[in-house]
Amino acid sequence: MPRPAKSEQWHELMGTQSEAAPVTDSRIPAGKPSCPKYLSAVAKAEFRRLCKALAERRVLTAGDQRLLTLAAVIYDRWLRCLEKVALEGELTQYESRDKDGNAIFREKKNLNLVIAQESEKALLGVLIQLGLTPLQKDKPKLGGHAPAEPPKPGTAAWTILHGD
Repeated sequence: MPRPAKSEQWHELMGTQSEAAPVTDSRIPAGKPSCPKYLSAVAKAEFRRLCKALAERRVLTAGDQRLLTLAAVIYDRWLRCLEKVALEGELTQYESRDKDGNAIFREKKNLNLVIAQESEKALLGVLIQLGLTPLQKDKPKLGGHAPAEPPKPGTAAWTILHGD
């Protein structure tokens, strides 16, 4: 784990300069993605909840629609599987046949539990990409227009801003 950054006051006291890269805004304009109509009610609610979380952090862009949709669909699948696991239990009996065709009942891990666990992994991956986990919360750049670069000396823009 990296060492925590020194504060500006510490650098001033020690007579040093920070070598940390300044936080810059993203060149991608901020925007709000539209919620797909084919999502279930639970998935739509999750889509909007994630949009709200990203908007509060000022990192929501229109290009996030596919990732947000994927996260909402996976979340919905995860909840449905957990409901089935709660009803059926983590271990269930499955019927199989032996070589003579006789029924054999075996206790195995509930297949809905397997789907729920895979959904958890997939959802975590999407949340990491969106910057919605504790470790990634400070990594996304703020959405919006990046500040324009100052004009170079000798150009018309330089002359307009600075006179001669």
